[in-house]
This record gives sequence, C-alpha cells and structure tokens, in this order.
Amino acid sequence: MYADAISDAIARACCLTAGDPEHPTVERCPAEHIVVEGNAERTVLEMCPDSLRISLDIRKADCLLRFICRRFCSFMMKRAEALCVLRRKPVHAHDISFLLTAAHTTAHAPAFYPKRIAAFAADINRAISEMKLEANARTRAVAAEFFSCLGC
Repeated sequence: MYADAISDAIARACCLTAGDPEHPTVERCPAEHIVVEGNAERTVLEMCPDSLRISLDIRKADCLLRFICRRFCSFMMKRAEALCVLRRKPVHAHDISFLLTAAHTTAHAPAFYPKRIAAFAADINRAISEMKLEANARTRAVAAEFFSCLGC
C-alpha cells in the first residue's frame, strides 16, 4: 500500500548524523531524491547526511478537491510549531513538506517518524475525501430546499 511504501522509504532514509540544526544541508544544496508514487499521490524524499525533507503531493482530481486541499494544508502549516517536523511553506510544486534532522530522529524511537508521516499521508487523503463528500451532501440539501421553495 502507498502508506507502507512511504513508511519503508522514510525508515531506510532516516540514518541521519548530527549537523547544524539551524541550517540543515537539505535546505542549502541539492540532495539525493527518492520518489514514492501511489495512484494519484506522490512523495519525494530528499536526503542529506544530516537531514531528510519529505514532500507530499495530495490527490486532487477536481477543482473542489484542489480547493479543500489548499485550505487544509494552509490550516496545517499555520500550526507548524505544534508539529515540530512540519515546514511552514512546502517545497515548490508540492502540497506539504516535512523536515527531519538528526535531533528529531534521536529524540524518538527509530520507527516513530516513518509511521507518523505515513499515517498522516493516509489520513490527509481520507480527511479531504470526507470533506468533499460533506460539501456535496450540503450542496444537495441546499439545492433540494431551494427547489422545494420554488414549488418544483
């Protein structure tokens, strides 16, 4: 499954060494890339010896999903301090990005971040799909009420 592939790729890439926590190497110079693709999703892992940047592209089949995705990602990124590995701005052409440093990987068990980020990728797709279904249900209810008022 896509979430398992993300978790495995992050776990393989999480062998980080200590470096400058203020200026991770992945932010300053080109890094080795690994791409994990699902049906309509894509995850890019950029690896350097002291940091790992994970960028997610979320499935957006239509304009409503694009709108919901943009708003949801904006909501999450405004709370980046609470989620210490979430970046405030995603990498260009991606929806949301995470930055792991050696300090993050030593603070928790080795499997902590791969599992959390993979679960986040699965949950964000599920949440956006649920929001679309709720928006469509509300639209149908409003349209039905509107037409009942017209006497149709």
